[in-house]
Amino acid sequence: MNMHRKHPAGMALLLSLSTVAAGFAPASHADDLPAQMTVDGSPWTRQGQGTATYLWFSVYDAALYAPTPLSPSNALEPGTARALLLSYRHAISAADIRQASNQVLQRQLSPAALSALKPALAALESAMQSVQPGDTYTLIWQPPRLSLRFNNRRVFSRDDAALARAYFGIWLGTAPLSDTLKAELLADNPRASTQ
Repeated sequence: MNMHRKHPAGMALLLSLSTVAAGFAPASHADDLPAQMTVDGSPWTRQGQGTATYLWFSVYDAALYAPTPLSPSNALEPGTARALLLSYRHAISAADIRQASNQVLQRQLSPAALSALKPALAALESAMQSVQPGDTYTLIWQPPRLSLRFNNRRVFSRDDAALARAYFGIWLGTAPLSDTLKAELLADNPRASTQ
């Protein structure tokens, strides 16, 4: 797959990664991510996992969790609780994270749908910060609440099913960030995936 055609944000990410090469250190490996996470006292089981890569860089390890089994048909349903853990291997600026996310959302959503989500997206993005190797983001949808944790500290919380569907859709929706990573997250069959 030609990454530059499908993922224009990849070039910005590559430039960001090259500027921090001196700080490179693998944070973890996908098979090191926990088999369960606890959400409000309840155990959620890992559904699948993978490693997102760009060219020769392993950018982050990802794992999808839920209290009940997920399938491609129900993964983005409003009533389906889920959590996505991203464990970063490289330093990446918040601006590059936002840019990459927005470019996928622009591909997935109509201009009208994206415009309707703009205030909610701005609120979520304002909570994001730059990451260093070993940092984690966890996006949690526990209906009716969407929350974002940075290194296990809640930095964003909002009752918003449309925002939850759109943001999880970056990884699990139609035309996702990576088709391979989507398949890995929805089936416990970890392999390195190329964005």
